[in-house]
Amino acid sequence: MFPDRMVFTRYMLLAVSKRDNEDDRTLGELFYIMISEVADITYHESMQIIVEAILATVQEEFHIADAQVETFYAKFMSKLPESM
Repeated sequence: MFPDRMVFTRYMLLAVSKRDNEDDRTLGELFYIMISEVADITYHESMQIIVEAILATVQEEFHIADAQVETFYAKFMSKLPESM
């Protein structure tokens, strides 16, 4: 009776079926259970990684001694807000 609507409905069903087969997020709860096994990095850990990278780069680029790096680190940390 309405061939255009039937074609559109079939297309929508095929699109949903294709997405269900290709996108892991369509698995719902199973997706989140699998992803939750991967631990999130904490704010503290991420800041520590960034600071260590900065210190290593400063030492490599400016060829400074370990004592100077420690002084730089102390000054850098003292300038950060308490919350960090």
